[in-house]
Amino acid sequence: MLLRASEYLSRVERLANRLNAELKGRQQHAPLKSRIRETLTILASFIKKLWNTELYVAEETVIAEGNKIVKPISVTLGKVLQALIILLVAYGSRAISYAQYDG
Repeated sequence: MLLRASEYLSRVERLANRLNAELKGRQQHAPLKSRIRETLTILASFIKKLWNTELYVAEETVIAEGNKIVKPISVTLGKVLQALIILLVAYGSRAISYAQYDG
């Protein structure tokens, strides 16, 4: 029984290796537009994963009708970057406003 399973796994592994080699060959001969699209898809996926990376999980506690309810709130890299962008835009608009007022 074990020998048969081992032979089966060996055949599956050979098949997967052949498929992988064939796909790599097709990828190398693919049109430039297709390769660029694939690269952009991989890059977008990486950026999305990075954007949604959890840095910290905060807990919000609410007492409703005598029951303590704890709600986890994740702090992601994307949320931190959004906060920084809002801060910089506000600071920049304030600086422009003061420059116009002084002038």
